[in-house]
Amino acid sequence: MGYPVKNVLHLVERRQADLDRHPLFAWMERDDAPLPDPLLILPPMTTFTMGFRDVNKWVFRYQDPTDDLQRGINIHSFEDQTHSRLFLQDWRRLGLDERLGWRASDTLWWMFRADINEVARRHGVYFQSMAVADGGDPLLRFAQSEMMEALGAVFFRHVAKIAIRYTEQTGIELPYLGPFHQVLESGHMDCEELFVEQRLDDRRLTRALDLADTIYEIFDAQLDMWLEYAKAHVDTGVPPRPPAGVPPRHLAARPGPGPRV
Repeated sequence: MGYPVKNVLHLVERRQADLDRHPLFAWMERDDAPLPDPLLILPPMTTFTMGFRDVNKWVFRYQDPTDDLQRGINIHSFEDQTHSRLFLQDWRRLGLDERLGWRASDTLWWMFRADINEVARRHGVYFQSMAVADGGDPLLRFAQSEMMEALGAVFFRHVAKIAIRYTEQTGIELPYLGPFHQVLESGHMDCEELFVEQRLDDRRLTRALDLADTIYEIFDAQLDMWLEYAKAHVDTGVPPRPPAGVPPRHLAARPGPGPRV
């Protein structure tokens, strides 16, 4: 008979409670935090958040679904891949281009070289491998996706309260951080009802729990990194910058290309 998928959902509930205690939320909700400071953590969220469109489109989605479980995951992925556009709207409305003052090369450094962003880059590579990790099994893919939805809901429950206060003060709506997105982040996949009565044998249950817990570890580490960024750059008002340096001697001595003739 095996074990019901509800065993995975019980783990998801426990991990939601664990993430809810993350110190990032205490930093965001402290009484002396001026607005919009608690909302200015979008830069360290960029790799993680903007990558979800590609993950939904190219990793989670079944190219040729063969049953209702695969089709259910696909339907959810089409809606979930649209959220990155909301992130870009908040970026502009919070004036992050002006606050950061980044040149194009600074942005490239942040995305691909900055030490503090290494965590996000590592997790981005893992996300690209998730379809391999679950072997195409929709029950295992559900375990990963449901954990992501549940933990995302924890974050948006906290941040939406701050975004609402910011809107009340400024009249500026924040569709990603605010209540609009929170409504979309219910904490459950749209197709959950297809999965809850499914059953897993010992091997698949163990694998499902392991994959789901890996997602929790990723979210927990992401929030660690966002808090590190917040203390280093939001609290100080000093945007991250690439370290000053000089090119290696053999490059510095090399003449540039001459004019074309």
